[in-house]
Amino acid sequence: MICDEVAARLSEFYDGELAADQAADIKEHISTCEVCSAALRSFDQIGELCKNLGTFPVFSKNWDMIVDRLDKRNSRFRRWRFPGSIYQLLSLVSMLLIAPAAISYIAARPATHEQIHRVAGDHIYRTLIRYAHKPRAVVDELAVEYKGTLVSLDAAEDLLGYVPVVSKLPSAGYRVASTHVLKMPCCTCPASLCVREDGSEFLIFEHNERQPLWFGDSPMISARCCGQVCQCAELPDQLAVTWKVGARYVTAIGVDGLDEIAGLMTVVNHSNSAG
Repeated sequence: MICDEVAARLSEFYDGELAADQAADIKEHISTCEVCSAALRSFDQIGELCKNLGTFPVFSKNWDMIVDRLDKRNSRFRRWRFPGSIYQLLSLVSMLLIAPAAISYIAARPATHEQIHRVAGDHIYRTLIRYAHKPRAVVDELAVEYKGTLVSLDAAEDLLGYVPVVSKLPSAGYRVASTHVLKMPCCTCPASLCVREDGSEFLIFEHNERQPLWFGDSPMISARCCGQVCQCAELPDQLAVTWKVGARYVTAIGVDGLDEIAGLMTVVNHSNSAG
């Protein structure tokens, strides 16, 4: 026999599982081959080592202690435990089947009124803070997002059921460049781009509810003008103001300081028709 053949059967020879003639052939080879003889002696050494370590049940009994120690040293280490009973297994399977359906149900639930307003308010804020640099682009973006209809002031009155407050601004030297009627979550809201005599622009909204979310976390102050309180917000690179006119609110983006705010409030609030 050659060494490869002996090595393939050495474990069976050591355990006494070979037929007598095969065992005799291997024994004869080992008596003349130092390599295979050394390999056989290693089987004896392994056996002695196992005896010194103890039996497998003892090692198994200590496994929990070893894992606990590893857990304390590394909190990321976790040992998977298979369910200990058929009931635990069924519970696990049920959870795996129910979880996707539950997630789909939650995702499919219609958003609440408050959630819709929060999302819209956040979007409007992120849009308005860019108004100082791209006023026309912001107006166009709002028109697309909220299905805006570009209308004349007369047509706006027909759609809204009231005369927009910006109709008073020409008497104060302002020009209304455009008016979009937006279908926003809070209401149907007119948004008018107004032009000063020097050609600079600001944007005026008229809406049914106060919209603090439109200003995000911008610094705000309260001021009294024309006998009425207004809220001024310091948006990036621009000033915004909101105040109540009759039953609705007016919000102006891009106003030019407190003097212009006072002028706008004086014109808009005078004999207002927003009730």
